[in-house]
Amino acid sequence: MRAITVHVTDETTGSAVVWGYPRDDVPQEDIGPLYEVPTFKVTVRGTLDTGTAAKRDFDAIRFGVQQKTTKHRATVVGLAHKQTHVVKTWLPNYSVHSARSEERGAWQVIGDFLIHDGPDNPLDTDEPYASIGCVELCGAKGFTVFNEYLVSLSGTTAPGIPEKLAEIGDRGVLTVHYAAAVRPALKLFK
Repeated sequence: MRAITVHVTDETTGSAVVWGYPRDDVPQEDIGPLYEVPTFKVTVRGTLDTGTAAKRDFDAIRFGVQQKTTKHRATVVGLAHKQTHVVKTWLPNYSVHSARSEERGAWQVIGDFLIHDGPDNPLDTDEPYASIGCVELCGAKGFTVFNEYLVSLSGTTAPGIPEKLAEIGDRGVLTVHYAAAVRPALKLFK
């Protein structure tokens, strides 16, 4: 299998609307104030079956807003330091907790920091996502497209997409590099 690198950059691409997560003391439908966080470019690099080097850019939420209860202060959270991790686990049954998503699964980068589905429209105030530091891929079918691209770069010969994703995780061919980035200031969405 071939090595794949994911670069979570410090280059902003736009904005996203999020709410303070998890707000355990209120029903999820009462999410409270909305916040604005930047989206960031995520670049995936590898080699196609033809031997040609390939890269593709994606947009993602990198930083989120954590607020444990209404009595806690909301703070911006997420991995800000330069760091590199080899992904060893594909979580096929993971489901986004803060919003509805049809795109299941997640890559476990380190601890509770994952790469998974994000909002189709990052500025949608009718159904905003929440994040406490996972990389959440934006766009319609953004996470599905991301995973299909990983498969195309991997060289896996497993029979189906679920098996291919599991093999990528099991083999440790996926490396994630985080560029150092300044956590944005807490900003209410207007």
